[in-house]
Parts: sequence; C-alpha cells; structure tokens
Amino acid sequence: MLRFQFFVSWALVTLVYGYSSTCELYIAPSRIPGAGRGIFAGKDFRTDDMLEVDASLTVPYNHTSRMSLAHYVYSCNEEEFSMINFGIGCLLNYVPSKVAVMHLWADDQVNSGASGALPYTNTTQVYFQTTDNVSAGDELYVSYGESWFEERDGFDEVDIDPTHINTSYTLQELDERGVCLSDVMVATSGIAIANHGLHAFRTFRKGELVTVTPVLALPMDIVRDTRDLSVLMNYVWTEPDSRVGLFPLGHAAMINHAPTRTGDDSPPDPVDPFDGDYRSDEAIQYYANVEVGWFDWAAFVADRNETLRLSRQRQLRPAKLDATFEEIVDTAYAPLDLAFFATRDIHVGEELFVDYGRSWEAQFQNWLYDSSSDAVIFRHPVHLPPGFLPAHWQVNGAA
Repeated sequence: MLRFQFFVSWALVTLVYGYSSTCELYIAPSRIPGAGRGIFAGKDFRTDDMLEVDASLTVPYNHTSRMSLAHYVYSCNEEEFSMINFGIGCLLNYVPSKVAVMHLWADDQVNSGASGALPYTNTTQVYFQTTDNVSAGDELYVSYGESWFEERDGFDEVDIDPTHINTSYTLQELDERGVCLSDVMVATSGIAIANHGLHAFRTFRKGELVTVTPVLALPMDIVRDTRDLSVLMNYVWTEPDSRVGLFPLGHAAMINHAPTRTGDDSPPDPVDPFDGDYRSDEAIQYYANVEVGWFDWAAFVADRNETLRLSRQRQLRPAKLDATFEEIVDTAYAPLDLAFFATRDIHVGEELFVDYGRSWEAQFQNWLYDSSSDAVIFRHPVHLPPGFLPAHWQVNGAA
C-alpha cells in the first residue's frame, strides 16, 4: 500500500493536477431505478487512473449499526470501529456487472485513532482508482460486496443489474443535470488547527452554486453517545433543540468555520494560494464566503435557466422535510441534500469557509484558549441557521 500524506499545499496540488476547464467528476441523478444520485465521469478514464483521495472518519460499530450510517461505512482493522469517507467514497453506486472502481487504504494499518483529542478527523485516507476503462458520461460503480443488498432492508427499489437501460449521460446532459464535484479540492487549510480544508478549484461568482452534498439524517441522541470515541459530532449539522442531525457524505464536510462578515469587519487580507508562507501569517482574518441552503435535484433538473434555478434553489423547502422524526432517521439512504452558495466572488485557490454559528465558535474558543477547562476533547455540532430544520423535529416539536 502507499504510505504518504496526500492532502498538501496548493502548489503541489496544481503540480499534480494542473488547472483544467474540464469537469472530471459530476454528481447527478442516477439512471438506475431507486439509486438516487450517482457519480459520473466527466472525461475518459483509463485503467488504474486515480479518481480521488478521501479523508476517513471512524465511528464505533455499535453506534453505526443503530443509524443509517451502517449502509455507508467501510470495515477496518479494529472490529469495534467502522470507517466512513468524505467524498465520492460514500456516493458511488453498486452494479455488480459494471464495477470499474476500487478503493485502497493509504496505510498498511487502517487505524481508528478514535481516542485522540484532536477536533478533526485525522485517520487513514482512502484512494479510489479505476479498474477498467471508463468513458465520459458513464456512471462509476464500486463493489459493496456480493451479499450487500441481501443483508439490508430499505433498498428493494434499487435495480442492481440494469442491463435493460442506458446508465450513462452525454456530457451536455451532465452539464444540465449534474453538479461538478471537481470544482473544489481538499488541501491543507490556512488555519493550522483545522488541518485540512476545502478550496475552490475555479472562480465562483457571488450567488453561484459552489458544491452539493447528500446528507444522512441521524438521531442526535446516538450521535452524542459517540463523543468519547469519535469526532462524528463535530461533522454533524443541526440546531440546538433538534433531534435530527445532518451528516454530509461529500467534500462539503471539509469546509471549515469562519464568522460571517458584518459591516464593521474589515475585509480579509488577499491570499496567494501559491505562496508557501502565507499560512504562517497570523494576522490574516478569515470570513465565511459560502452559505448553506437546501438542494432539490428534481427542481434543479427541471429548470434549465441557470440564474433562475439557482435563485429558486435558495428558496425551496424539500418535501422530505414534512417527514416525521421517526420516518426521516429510519430512511436507509441519504434523504436530503445541502447546497453551498458563494456569498462573494471567490477566486481559484481560496479556501472555503462557512459560519458554524456563535455557539460553536464560543465553545471552540473556550476549548482552545481556556487553560482552566477540564475538557480534553472538543465535541460540538455545526449549528444551522435558526429555523433551517422543521419545528416538528425539535425535542418538543409536534408529531
């Protein structure tokens, strides 16, 4: 197995990948009945091409088995833990006759690192590469294991051998129906304590859609039970009184926190992503440059007017929000999607930041600087804007 740190500086990222106007990977509605979204090739790939490297997060098995996380995890060397990936690893569908992707652990030993005090995931990385030639427009499939569907309930509508239908798109259809995932890239964060962050791989205009991620709906009581053995809670998006937490499956989970800029705040200093020393400048003040909203694939695909459909996405309320608490957390797959929109013009190489909420920031500052605190770990969910989640999901909400 390979043994090196992949998430590095922007200089090395551009040396390895270079800039390209071609989108390499899309997320779009799958053409497999019942499969939801899928990952599609935006260009031709050859056998053994590297697709992506994902960060991984460990969660105790006895907790994942009680949530929909159970359908998205990978096994690891420690039987009491499961691992989940941030990126395409949890978004690839499975069709036995069409598998063309495999995963490789970045280390010989897949370690959980579950008891560490760091506030972020810092465990083994996972490489995804092709095992066959893939044509532009094809959906990418990975193996879940021969008996995966037989061992699980809730996937009866998924046609795992759709030889009777075309599962590919044309590139024009992908541009119309999909969202480019390779417009953003994970690399070393400008904030040292954050470890890694998500960066823009092209320019974005104010109001433009930056990225999309499917989210699992998890019961917050079980999420809180993991606090001593996992950093899962730090990656869950919720509201203070909600019984439901949203867990991003894609790269959006790697977006770090920065406060929302107010009229009294001075603008951030300009950042050169290719200057290897810029991260050492402690005077740099970061502000949120993306904001979170709901995303609905049906509405996105139906409206071909780019400006209008993005405006409508920011105002929509997905029908699945009407589900009861029991219905939403018992959904076997990711039932909802979050979108991230640029709040100002974003330049290529800039790190993306979203506001985690005042409560999160206050608790993090206390953990970081209060030497009298007896807390050895930081655990706090990301707080969504007030009213983002339905009132009937709250602790005292109506059924």
